[in-house]
Amino acid sequence: MKKRTKIIISGLAGIIIMPVWIYTFYLLFFDKSEGKSGEIGKSAITIQEGILSDVGPSNSHGIIFSMTEYSHLVIGDNELKELRIVDELRNSLSDAMRKRCTLYIYNSTIVGIKLSNGRTYCANYKLGGLWHFLGWLLVILGVPLIFALGLGILCLIGGYGLIKRGKIYSCASNVPDGVILTA
Repeated sequence: MKKRTKIIISGLAGIIIMPVWIYTFYLLFFDKSEGKSGEIGKSAITIQEGILSDVGPSNSHGIIFSMTEYSHLVIGDNELKELRIVDELRNSLSDAMRKRCTLYIYNSTIVGIKLSNGRTYCANYKLGGLWHFLGWLLVILGVPLIFALGLGILCLIGGYGLIKRGKIYSCASNVPDGVILTA
């Protein structure tokens, strides 16, 4: 392949890859509101504690949780919003069943609940699969492009960032299927 053709191909690849890499670089190092850890307990915004009502025992759909009070959520750059989880069985709940909890949110959506006993439940957010797919796609593209003006390295870094971002949306491996976060 001629040198000029290689340069053109590398340039076109760069035009496609660079915006994705810049975005993932921003997510990893500058997006403080969402974090960058692969664990949901560390990656989503931690907000002030609310009172969580455990409706259990689990049914065919899993474990249902409901909030009994409003909670003020800190979203993004000190933006305060109110979120209320519908409490369908408030009248049937006793005070003994109420537990302190921490909610984890992403873009105003609850993605996880951590109980006072340390157990964490997270939403089965399908977008996580998309981030993982795009991340691995970039990693695969990065291997043949590793010698093309450094674009391969950018692909690998960008792909790694997307994969880490996907973990924020994905359920933890020890969370049972069918966990419902009623909102």
